[in-house]
Amino acid sequence: MGNALEQQSMQQEIINGRYVLLEEIGQGEMGVVYKARDKLSGELVALKRIKKRGKQPKTSSVIASKHLQLHMAREFQILARLRHPNIVSVLDFGFDEQQRPFFTMSLWQSSKTFLEYAQALDFDQKIDLLQQLLLALAYLHRQGVLHCDIKPE
Repeated sequence: MGNALEQQSMQQEIINGRYVLLEEIGQGEMGVVYKARDKLSGELVALKRIKKRGKQPKTSSVIASKHLQLHMAREFQILARLRHPNIVSVLDFGFDEQQRPFFTMSLWQSSKTFLEYAQALDFDQKIDLLQQLLLALAYLHRQGVLHCDIKPE
């Protein structure tokens, strides 16, 4: 049985020698988020990294790559200083083998989108959920962070 687990692990992508990608759990315009296992701690984490880009001219590719690296570093820096019960905690930052930046975050098991979660709630619970969202946004604004990608999903 151990041999089968080793073969499965070898087929999975390992980031920075530490994070085993298990499955994709979401993506946005620039990045992809994976469920990953931290080989050091054994814990499940969410790992976000820049999407692979198609073929581009060499100079624009280098400029775009540096821009994305700076963007991800800044996003990590912002998230690393935030402490709020309704905002995910970031854990680690680094670069994969292709020098694409990534960072890891706490993984919320059995997470659902805002709309999926709200469907099963009564009116008062929906109001409470909305208040929690607004408290998190107010906290972000007090920290000087303007979230530009809020969507119901």
